[in-house]
Amino acid sequence: MKRLRLLIFVWLMFVPLGCENESSESIPQAMQAAGIKDRQIIHEHELEDVVLVFYQEPTGGLDAGLVNKTGTGYKWGFGGGTAYEKDDVPWVWTNLDLNSKEKRYQVYYGIVKNDNIARLHIKHNNEGLSTINKDAEIVPTQDYRIWFALQDRYSDIHPGFLLTGYSKDGEEIFSLSMNS
Repeated sequence: MKRLRLLIFVWLMFVPLGCENESSESIPQAMQAAGIKDRQIIHEHELEDVVLVFYQEPTGGLDAGLVNKTGTGYKWGFGGGTAYEKDDVPWVWTNLDLNSKEKRYQVYYGIVKNDNIARLHIKHNNEGLSTINKDAEIVPTQDYRIWFALQDRYSDIHPGFLLTGYSKDGEEIFSLSMNS
């Protein structure tokens, strides 16, 4: 009986330590633990159980990833897609999958280079498929403005979309249509 108690005691001491090592105290530490180094975090967007992180690549592109919120800190989930500053509104669509169907996040994002664009609206241009129809969030950063919009529903394919930019007066000044 003493051995059983001793084994349980030892097990209880080491299990929390093992779990603790899986989490990092901060989002940058979680990224570094996953091998994502030398990246500048541009913006963090809190979601229910994850943080959507936008970060700059060493080559200057904008990437996005999900960081899981754990009981003791943060753990890198998944990231992908790079938007480069080449057009008025460079964009990326990526499936930030956390290996669980309930936690799939698909996001459109990019950089707003045209200073006259005050609002971006994104909607699918695919008949019968409506997983997004909303204004994108535009976030000013130190170097430029980023935009992003999470899909409302999961899609197995990249649906076509229409991205429309409006001036502060509501005039349409930018339009981009992509087919699936």
